[in-house]
Amino acid sequence: MSEYELIEAFWSSQSAAATALVFYLSIVSGYLLVAYVAGHKLLRSQAAFINCLFVIFASFALWGTYLYFKAGTVYYQKLTDLGSAHALGVETSVPPHIVIAFILGVGILGCLKFMWDVRHPKMNR
Repeated sequence: MSEYELIEAFWSSQSAAATALVFYLSIVSGYLLVAYVAGHKLLRSQAAFINCLFVIFASFALWGTYLYFKAGTVYYQKLTDLGSAHALGVETSVPPHIVIAFILGVGILGCLKFMWDVRHPKMNR
């Protein structure tokens, strides 16, 4: 790949990662809204169903975000090998795909804990 193609691929992967991150935030926002508004009213089977859907879709968004940021890291490394990484205007020694996966994973666990707290208020006091 030429330098131009690598730069274009890098920014395309970053754009796709941002889209996957927006998808994740939409899922989390909807889940937290349902948990807050109706969590205490849900039957156990309903809560289990909503929790399963949340974990599946949030994990899918986490996976997409991870892969797109990882692809960007690969393109960044190829540009570094060519001596052209400065053309991106981005410098980092921390792999963003690892950091974002950890943060989003903690977010999923935090959301599940929030639903638990809403459904079991007496255990929290």
